[in-house]
Amino acid sequence: MLSKKLYFFNGKGKFFVFLILLLNPILTPALADTPAIIFQWGTLGDQAEQLNEPYGVAVDSEGYIYITDKFNHRIQKLNSTGIWITNWGSFGTQAGQFHNPTGIAVNSKNQIYVADTFNHRIQKFTRDGEFIRQWGSFGTQPGQFQFPAGIAVDKLDNVYVTSVLGHEVQKFTQNGIFLLAQWGGSGTAAGKFNQPHGIAVDNDNQVYVVDKVNHRIQKFDNQGNFISQWGSQGAAEGQFIYPTAIAIDSQNNSYVTDTGNRRVQKFNSSGTFLSQWNGAETNAEAQFQSPQGIAVDQLGNIYVIDKEKHRLQKFASPATPVLEVFQASSCPTDRASIYQFCTANNQALACQTVIEATSSVSKAVFACDAINKGLISNSTVKAAATLRGGILTGYIINQGTIADFEFRGASLQGGTLAGTIINSSSIGGWFQDVHLAANTHLSGGKLKGNISGEVNAPALLENLEVLPGSQLSGVKIGANVKLAKNVELNENVIRN
Repeated sequence: MLSKKLYFFNGKGKFFVFLILLLNPILTPALADTPAIIFQWGTLGDQAEQLNEPYGVAVDSEGYIYITDKFNHRIQKLNSTGIWITNWGSFGTQAGQFHNPTGIAVNSKNQIYVADTFNHRIQKFTRDGEFIRQWGSFGTQPGQFQFPAGIAVDKLDNVYVTSVLGHEVQKFTQNGIFLLAQWGGSGTAAGKFNQPHGIAVDNDNQVYVVDKVNHRIQKFDNQGNFISQWGSQGAAEGQFIYPTAIAIDSQNNSYVTDTGNRRVQKFNSSGTFLSQWNGAETNAEAQFQSPQGIAVDQLGNIYVIDKEKHRLQKFASPATPVLEVFQASSCPTDRASIYQFCTANNQALACQTVIEATSSVSKAVFACDAINKGLISNSTVKAAATLRGGILTGYIINQGTIADFEFRGASLQGGTLAGTIINSSSIGGWFQDVHLAANTHLSGGKLKGNISGEVNAPALLENLEVLPGSQLSGVKIGANVKLAKNVELNENVIRN
């Protein structure tokens, strides 16, 4: 039987609005006091898709999520729907290794900065986890740290770091060159700190610091000059008990993880209290035991790390209407055919499954061959599996082969594509790092990353855009193909 649930829709959800309308044509908009939860991810452990006291979270411009998995000494990467992509790092002191990483931030190039706290340094990576550089050591001099924790990036890609036991903030260029004398110092007066943790920069390049043991937020200009402060110890609105992290939305509202009160509080740019949610120590959705890191994406969705529950929760933007609909039921995982609207909850479907034309399946894992005559969204095709036909949307992870389909989603990453493929995405969806089987015909959309084909039977590309930094090999460039200036063409690329 279908059960009631709350859903929200973001700017990438045009098709899903239509899909839900099919399920329930009568929709009642309402604004929720507590943001609607989109998903939660993580359990305690050291396996690839588990966490051990996670701390920080950041989101890049394409919606990818990065988590500092503190006691596993690594970074976890997810897509915007909560599907695991990869991780990197291990315990140690070498480049790319970590000792209890905490803060994490992303710059305008989607490069990742990590506060490697117990190694007293900052490390910088590509979005795929390739090490770029590091700076810092233990000490009190410029460019040295005593347990760096919070990290933030401004519009010019300058980097701000809090030093917990140094009781200060330092500012650097994007490459780690020290820019500004440390500001702060131990104390309770305005501009002083007692173990500063989280830090964020708003759209006016003003800097907000979580002054943890002083139970307050302090605001500065980007030169370290004090502007204002708010908060004191307590459980009332606008008070804190050991707050940890802060994030800023597009309207310069701030969200603070009030860790000791097990809640998130929201303020305007002047520090006026706006709202709060939760405060219950349970395992239920949208509840917290020890909220730590927090981030806000470009759509206003909010991401909160719960250290003690070893999970990430993603919430809808508070300004986004919440629609009351009927949720699709769970997909059967032991049937040869599916005729319904359903979610597989990231479970594997049966071999030789047929998604019938009347069906829509989300969050499925295809570990063996399947036929799609309907619509599949936010799913994964495993190695050795072939998924053929139908419509794909949302975020697709491909480790196998997908053939003869229409794409209407945000991104498809990896694996092999074959047959005739049409990318009709209305939101600029792309294919990334894919191999094109012999004589594949690909039309529409965008390509990025490493795109390879078969030299003796090259794939034909038409009516599409190849994004900057991509590499093409073994393909034939047909009509209406736009190449960015720094696209690399292998010698076996054929141009009309």
